[in-house]
Amino acid sequence: MRKLAVLILIPALLLSGCGKKEAPVAAQPEEKLVYVKTAAVQRMDFQKTLNLPGTVHPKESAVITAKVSGTVSNIKADIGTPVKKGASLCKIDDTILKLQFEKAEAAVRSATLMLERLQDFGSDPGLKPQQIEMARTAYNSAKLNLENVEKSYNRTKELYNSGSASKAEYEAAETSYNLVKEQYESAMASFKQAERGWGYDVKGAEIGLAVAENDYKMVKENLQYSNVMSPIDGIVSAKNISVGENVAPGVMLFSVVNIDSLYLESGISEKDIGYVKAGQAVEVTIDVLPGQSFTGTVTAISPALDMQSKTYPVKVELKNSGDEIKAGMFGMMRIVLATHENVAAVPKEAVINESGSHHVFVVKDQKAAKKAVKLGYSSDSHYEILEGVVAGEKVVVTGANSLKDGDKVVEK
Repeated sequence: MRKLAVLILIPALLLSGCGKKEAPVAAQPEEKLVYVKTAAVQRMDFQKTLNLPGTVHPKESAVITAKVSGTVSNIKADIGTPVKKGASLCKIDDTILKLQFEKAEAAVRSATLMLERLQDFGSDPGLKPQQIEMARTAYNSAKLNLENVEKSYNRTKELYNSGSASKAEYEAAETSYNLVKEQYESAMASFKQAERGWGYDVKGAEIGLAVAENDYKMVKENLQYSNVMSPIDGIVSAKNISVGENVAPGVMLFSVVNIDSLYLESGISEKDIGYVKAGQAVEVTIDVLPGQSFTGTVTAISPALDMQSKTYPVKVELKNSGDEIKAGMFGMMRIVLATHENVAAVPKEAVINESGSHHVFVVKDQKAAKKAVKLGYSSDSHYEILEGVVAGEKVVVTGANSLKDGDKVVEK
């Protein structure tokens, strides 16, 4: 029995000793460290730009057509030939045109002589036509006779009024006077008619000369048109004839383009057209000339909307001194619409987009602080910051996606 009590007491003592032991202290969690790379908020210039595709066109081009009929006798230019304004491109046989010119020239000389002869009649009465002189003589005779009869009639009238002449004498004088007066008026009308006839002859001769001169000018022009010339400086871009070919007015013979100056044509939307001005510099790149850029100038802006494209057509002129750019090439014009200078900017990697809202993490006292930002313009590598951070602050550019507000950070 005593032995049993001892056995029971021993485990109890052991348990009692264990209950008096202190519980172990729980381990404190280590503070999280995030390794990041930062960049300072800096000040930069930003531009709002408009990039528009366009097609290159020559500033000057001309389609040369035949203006006279004939056979092509020789050709002096081919595709790719540089030509100056007024240079001969081809010749149309002018044998018939020369004959027409000589005939027209002779007709002008004949019409001129006819008019001069009629005009000489007017300047020298002795050279007037016979019918005019006969009418003039009759008129002068009738006029003299009327003057004499009028004097006699006036004397008889005075005598009759004073009672010294009878009524019969007065009536006889009056009848004679009226008859002579009618003869005078008839002679005067005949004379004027003769002169008018001569005037009509002169007028007809003047018209004849004008017609002959017009024919002469037309034939002379046609003779000149037989030598087909370039109306502009440029390069022949198309040739559509062969020697011995018969051509007619309106047939296309050559095409000439001037690529010293070119223009890129595109269209600008209604919301952007107000930013673009004539004379504005434009950066231009050409698809088939990678790595190169050219400076153009806005030279034309349409005041009316193109209803098909819903844009305002614009032309940007390019100088092509090296002849690298060809008509028909495709390119891109970069137009600066507005500029913001010396504004706060951060690298694009620093900005986190959360459902349309933007924020960055700013590092201060080795801790990350989350700050909402408002973005402005952008470049290839940076965003303009309108609100949220200022120049000089440090923002996280690497490791930001794993950060929470207040995290302790270590800058690499």
